[in-house]
Amino acid sequence: MTENATESLSASFLECTSGRIFCIQSFPLHCLGHSVLLVPAFAEEMNSSRRFFALMRRQLCESGFTVIQPDLYGTGDSEGTFDKALWHNWTADLSQLVQSHFRDSSHKLSVLSLRCGCLLTQSLIFSFDELPSPITLENLIYIQPEISGYDVITRLLRQRVARSRLSGKSSETTQLLWQKLEQGKNVQSAGYEIGSELAMQMRECRLNTKKSQAAATNQVWIEMTPDSNTDAITDQWTLHRISSQPFWQMHDIEPVYEVVSAITELFNV
Repeated sequence: MTENATESLSASFLECTSGRIFCIQSFPLHCLGHSVLLVPAFAEEMNSSRRFFALMRRQLCESGFTVIQPDLYGTGDSEGTFDKALWHNWTADLSQLVQSHFRDSSHKLSVLSLRCGCLLTQSLIFSFDELPSPITLENLIYIQPEISGYDVITRLLRQRVARSRLSGKSSETTQLLWQKLEQGKNVQSAGYEIGSELAMQMRECRLNTKKSQAAATNQVWIEMTPDSNTDAITDQWTLHRISSQPFWQMHDIEPVYEVVSAITELFNV
């Protein structure tokens, strides 16, 4: 464990359903009794937003929150490879992290999720129904959420189709690639080997804000691009717009510190 003027930092591997999961935990020097779980985006958007999450973790910790930042199985420093990852196991891993961290019922829990991480957070929230003791979140904050897991995978497949056409292999289509996945075959695209099981599980995921509408005391949906689809927002959610470049799309876009501060201010203590 390392310490600085505002936090103690712990990095460790935790035994979860999928395997050994790498997790960074930041503990504030003056704790509020309130922890925030950070749930990342998917594939390259996950990598492009690592800097953002590092800044977010530090800012929240400086504000008194304990912060939990796991690498999903098959990503980052966690055990396994991306092609062996399963959506259901990612959900179970996060559920185990929550249960192991929040044995004290007086300790508050919040979740901050980015893009496809919002879909994964929804799966996590639905899994709470199976726990012996109910878990209610204090804050549930979604940043530019994905609406459909099918769309996430399809967009990744389109990158392979586009590269294939540039190289003269115009016969490949997203429909044919989906057929390969349905046949149990993995598909390489944009530097990632997409596992068939992961793709099939994600295809069934769709954001359902009505079903999860009572998941938290404070529920915020953050949009950073003007042309986003916000049809899924219900009255139980607060729509908050922040003007920012889509830092999750390109490595060379630095997150704006004002954006990180603005998101921190949306949390109920």
